[in-house]
Amino acid sequence: MHEPADAMLRLNPASDDRPEDETPVLDLQSVRFAWPGAAQPVIDLAALQLRPAQRLLLRGGSGCGKTTLLSLAAGVLLADSGQV
Repeated sequence: MHEPADAMLRLNPASDDRPEDETPVLDLQSVRFAWPGAAQPVIDLAALQLRPAQRLLLRGGSGCGKTTLLSLAAGVLLADSGQV
C-alpha cells in the first residue's frame, strides 16, 4: 500500500490450536486499486489472508486507504487488478 509512514497494517495470528488447513475467510492476492484520475494506486497489496480468530489492525492518517481496503474486501468496490 502507498501510505504515510505512520500508517499500519498489523495481523494478529490466530491461536495455535486451529487447524492449519483452515480456509481463509478473507483472501486478497495482488490487489491494486486507484481512484479515477489518481497518479498512483491507493491500494497495492501483494497478499493478505485472514483466517477465523485472526484480528487485523488498520491504522493511518486520513486518505491512506483504510476504508478503501475494507470496501474492496466487502465487495463494495472492485479492484483494478488482483483477486479478492
